[in-house]
Amino acid sequence: NIACELCGSCNAKRVFTARDMNWRIPGEFTIVRCADCGLKYINPRPAQSEIWKYYPETFMSGSAAFSEEDMDRMRFIAAPLVKRKKTGSLLDIGCGSGRLLYYLKKNGWEVHGVEPRAEGAKQAAEKLGPVVFHGRVEDADFQEGSFDAATMVHVLEHIYQPLDMLGNVRRFLKSDGVLMAEVPNIESLEARIFGKRWAPIDAPRHLFHFSPRTLEAIVKKAGYSNIRITHGPEYKGKIMSMSESLRHM
Repeated sequence: NIACELCGSCNAKRVFTARDMNWRIPGEFTIVRCADCGLKYINPRPAQSEIWKYYPETFMSGSAAFSEEDMDRMRFIAAPLVKRKKTGSLLDIGCGSGRLLYYLKKNGWEVHGVEPRAEGAKQAAEKLGPVVFHGRVEDADFQEGSFDAATMVHVLEHIYQPLDMLGNVRRFLKSDGVLMAEVPNIESLEARIFGKRWAPIDAPRHLFHFSPRTLEAIVKKAGYSNIRITHGPEYKGKIMSMSESLRHM
């Protein structure tokens, strides 16, 4: 059992109990809402030493040969970043097999990645060389103030201490650095329609469920400023999310 990561309150109300609808790994997980700040999260939750049993070997796996469609999707994901920074040095946290890094490197960026899963880190290193650190970002030896930008694409909701994670990433950014983070929106129309059967609930891998308000609040608390929140369907992911939620129904 945990207190709210955002405000520290222990005053939380049950929203619903969810199962692993995506991988069908047994277990029930309660989603609660903090009565003081509104953050939604799993409580109680699996111990950090146990969470990996809920990540199948095929989780986020894909072909090591990046396709044209992969690159189109990465262009879509990177668009908010390149509006702010055309090129520079970039750190991608939770880089997976390195698709976003590969796309940005081809477009003039100096790239580095962090990936905790061995298979993903191996695939990324094979494609990009020794620029991918296998492990946690807090254990990496990057110099403070060394990156122009950092990206966290569908990562923050998986992290046990997202506030600490955001603070660690901020240390690695230059004073005018940019962080681009992408998360599912628990207050989206689709989330409200499907409830506990919404595919991005993804219990228990998604430990936190952010709304625009709680996302902005936790980013501000971590010391960031000039925050912009945008909405939009993930490239082709919107259809997949909807179809998976319908299948769960």
